[in-house]
Amino acid sequence: MFDELNGEWVVGGPGWQEKPPVGAVPVPGVGAVWCSAAVPVRAVNVPGTGRLVVLGPCPAGEDRLRAALGAAGRGRWETLTALPGSYWCVAELDAGGRQIVCGDLAGLRAVLRTDTTAGMVWASRAGLLAERTGAGVAWQQVAAELVTGSGHWPTATINEGVAAVVGGSGLVWHPADGRVRGTVDTRPHCGALSLEVGAPTFGEALAEAFAWRVEASGGDLGADLSGGLDSSTAVLLAAERAPGLVAVTYGGPQASAEDTATARRVADHAGVRHRVAVEPVWHFQTLPAAATDAPVLASSTAALDAAYLSPAAGRLLHLTGHGGDVVLDASSAVWPDLVARGQRRAAHRGLTAMARRRDTAPGPLWRHAREQALLTRPQALHMAADQVLAARLAAPSPGWSWVHLSAAAAWLTPTGRKAVSARLRQAAEAASAAELPGVFDDWAALHATAAECRAHHSLYTALGVNPTHPFLDNTVVSAAFDIPAHRRHVSGRPKALLGTARPQLPHWLTTRPSKGSFAPMLISGLRRERARLRRLIASHPLVEAGLLDPHLAGATLDAVADGRESKGTGGALAAVHRLLAISQWATTRPVEVG
Repeated sequence: MFDELNGEWVVGGPGWQEKPPVGAVPVPGVGAVWCSAAVPVRAVNVPGTGRLVVLGPCPAGEDRLRAALGAAGRGRWETLTALPGSYWCVAELDAGGRQIVCGDLAGLRAVLRTDTTAGMVWASRAGLLAERTGAGVAWQQVAAELVTGSGHWPTATINEGVAAVVGGSGLVWHPADGRVRGTVDTRPHCGALSLEVGAPTFGEALAEAFAWRVEASGGDLGADLSGGLDSSTAVLLAAERAPGLVAVTYGGPQASAEDTATARRVADHAGVRHRVAVEPVWHFQTLPAAATDAPVLASSTAALDAAYLSPAAGRLLHLTGHGGDVVLDASSAVWPDLVARGQRRAAHRGLTAMARRRDTAPGPLWRHAREQALLTRPQALHMAADQVLAARLAAPSPGWSWVHLSAAAAWLTPTGRKAVSARLRQAAEAASAAELPGVFDDWAALHATAAECRAHHSLYTALGVNPTHPFLDNTVVSAAFDIPAHRRHVSGRPKALLGTARPQLPHWLTTRPSKGSFAPMLISGLRRERARLRRLIASHPLVEAGLLDPHLAGATLDAVADGRESKGTGGALAAVHRLLAISQWATTRPVEVG
């Protein structure tokens, strides 16, 4: 049975020829590609066109694989990511002698590359490239992502000299001379469907994503069941074919009682076994169970994960709802997106309704949406660079912004401000002025979710759990994004796409307005573990690199833990959480930090 990420890895390129990674198996049919023994490999050949190798689980028949190869040979690269499953592709084309390497649209099946004295190398895991090249950490990039998120640098990584091949693109190189020829776009040609028109296709894709996993596992499944819509949907869709599924929930004293009650109701409706962990746990109570390739917020929940996941350990697959937030709905980027598309009335109507539900004034929301709609992304990035460099940090904005500066911006030293400002200007030079807010935010959120899932994976498997993420399958993402963000988002109806696409799901579930928060548990952990976390901040690698002021960061930790950050606590809490996750990653990573 496949291990979606840890046991499955793929490498390629001429730089691996002399010494591929330990355990590497040559992939037949294409040159300079190796994989771990755990990777399912399927290959097809079309005379006159070339060869296609699919690495990873893909339930498509050989006819569909040949059709995808034939279309790719005619330059229709999007067919390489149009198959069901979760996989990498290597297409070797006779015309021009090119090899195209791509992962999935989300970037869960990552492709990263760097250069060595022996030639270019690519790999599915950053750790493999770091071991091969001795690459150190790009701490300035880590600081920039702490301040603004990773979405503005899609090809950058936090490893020196290592570049990402963005999810939805393919690396093109020539095996004959080893030279890289750039990348091609493998994203689907997303349409402009209404929610009602696009929903049936989405529903079919989602059902297929669960069906092939049930079949591959023989029904030997575990599943997260938080009580939220995404994990509840995962349990209900899988239970139709896997009645032996075991659902697991954390329902301790600081968990949302409403979420736990919903989880019990879902498990009862599905007729599956359900285990609820109730012992008191908190964030940062114990160290992570394993090292990760990148910082991950879940490194703080080791005690919680150990408590609730144990009944699902040993199952062949473990379903999660990760990615549901991205494909089932859209963020408040839809409001400036509508304004930029000339649909001001629709934007104003939606914002006014949202303000009414939140019991807040619509005026500031409307002004901010119009301001963001008038900006291009390069302009917004340059403005943010100016603000960071001059330490002129504005108050938190009332709505979505092209560039969100987190509370961490206030912790930067003069050296840190200069470094982050420079990175923002680099991002501005590479950004497109034609991007619309909704499209940019959809893809940025998708890639960020997949990156978090990749980094989280080793923490799951250390507990005997093999996670899989149906909402991130190519066919699910394609069907969702065929409905633009401003149509996927329905004011007052969170995740309206799901109820429309799968009307057989219980109405009491698909109309649930929201789910609870783990913030109380996180704040409790910060308070209980404050002394140790203070020491982590004092010795933080960003502090040692001269980029971050530990006193300012520590003061924010104290304010959040003590409940003194009443306004904007969510932003400060998130920044502190991310900062501490970076520190835990740096202290546990197997490669020497340098």
